[in-house]
Amino acid sequence: MTSGTWSMRGSGFLFAVVALLLAGGGARLAYIEVTQGSELRTRAERQQQATRSIPARRGEILDTRGRVLAGTVRRPSVFVDPGLVRDARFAAYSVAPVLGMNSAELEGRLREWAANGTRFAWLKRGLTEDELAGFLTLVDARRLHAFDVQYEPQRVYPQGRVAPHVLGFVGLDLRTPEGGAPAFEDLCGREGIEAAYDHALSGVPGRRTLTVDVSRRAVRAPAETFRPAVDGATVVLTIDAYIQQVAQKVLGDTVARYGAEWGTAVVFDPQAGEVMAMATVPDYDPAAPLPADFARLRPAAQDEIRATWRNRAVTDSYEPGSVFKPFIASCALDEGVVHINEIFAINGPVHSFGRRTIRDTHPY
Repeated sequence: MTSGTWSMRGSGFLFAVVALLLAGGGARLAYIEVTQGSELRTRAERQQQATRSIPARRGEILDTRGRVLAGTVRRPSVFVDPGLVRDARFAAYSVAPVLGMNSAELEGRLREWAANGTRFAWLKRGLTEDELAGFLTLVDARRLHAFDVQYEPQRVYPQGRVAPHVLGFVGLDLRTPEGGAPAFEDLCGREGIEAAYDHALSGVPGRRTLTVDVSRRAVRAPAETFRPAVDGATVVLTIDAYIQQVAQKVLGDTVARYGAEWGTAVVFDPQAGEVMAMATVPDYDPAAPLPADFARLRPAAQDEIRATWRNRAVTDSYEPGSVFKPFIASCALDEGVVHINEIFAINGPVHSFGRRTIRDTHPY
């Protein structure tokens, strides 16, 4: 009887303790939900999901006959998430030989990035086909999930130094897509058509949200979280690449012959009024507008390089002088106020035509 009573009392006490603990736990959960619920849910979502930006392909620039003056190719580059590197030494001495890097230096960089909390760092950009193949094989064989490949856009100019002042050039810039996707480097127009029509050439970046595991590897990709990128538009110019090449050569030879500081030439279609060529000398390579040692040059030398980017045909004002006489003469002939064989005597450096006075340097 006594034993049974104690057993019932012990069970009741244990039940009360458990109930009290459960009530305390429930109260604690309720407190956390009210005070930190939103923050914790956001943190869990960040841990379980990864949003990746999908850069849009930059549009092409064509001449009037459809020749590609500026296009975009994708070059593979290797990056690493230092926070996922478990053994910096093993990773460095595995990856470095394939990428042509120093193993000891790479190990030091991996450790430094991890200590600083860095979660993204480029290892090597613009890989060759052999380097890419060797890297992919190595990463798969040794399960180096902290390393991956991203294809970066690179602007190319197949015609070389043809119409550089018209085309302009691009540079890398940070783009931040909608939807909270991380910013990424993309091509951005800096001069010429590349800058003037950057909004059309750039396109619209896409994004993809993935569910990832603790190592940030994709587990699944729901279709409803994918938005494809919209590639940039194609811009077609009235420039003819062949006429442009001829104009640039003739202009370059003329500037060299007379020792001029610079020169410019524009070729028009007289029927349509379209610009068929626009050349300026000196010119530059749109694929490499800055030399590799640009940052080490003196400010004056840097200004000289930047001056070569200026399209003098549209930015510089210059009085036409005698070259404009045929336009005046053609209007006078067309109106019948003069004849082709008529001669005007300018007696002295000053002569008045109605309300206009012409001053010459000497008699004609």
